[in-house]
Amino acid sequence: MDNLSIDLSDCKSPSKSQPPVGNYKMVIKTVEKKVSKQGNDMLVLAMDVAEGPYKECFSRYPRPYFMPFHNDSCKARMAEDLQKIIDSNPGELSEEEVFSKNFDPQTLAGKKVGAKLRLKDGRDDLIIVGYLCEIDNSTVKTYYF
Repeated sequence: MDNLSIDLSDCKSPSKSQPPVGNYKMVIKTVEKKVSKQGNDMLVLAMDVAEGPYKECFSRYPRPYFMPFHNDSCKARMAEDLQKIIDSNPGELSEEEVFSKNFDPQTLAGKKVGAKLRLKDGRDDLIIVGYLCEIDNSTVKTYYF
């Protein structure tokens, strides 16, 4: 049998491939409009860790953040989350642009925002929980969680 050699020097150790539970600066990779299992309209923001030792650790499977907008309560929460994205990206998005009749959610791709990651119930997967939070002076403001 031939000698088999595989170069894994650029791979992360499996024990370090997932960040610990906590607050992270995230980057929005993609934005899609979808319909939930209950038939409700929502935006799904696929996110990855933006910086630090776990930067892009979810590049193959970005973590989803669901923003339903089928009723006034959901729209109010969506508005809060959108404001945090605006505040986390000064000069890149404006309130006038986002809170308009012609808002294109695709403009959120590439923007940064703070989020909390925790383990999914009974599994080893990390999920985004709670509200998004603002990034201010390179710090995630954790009081929003």
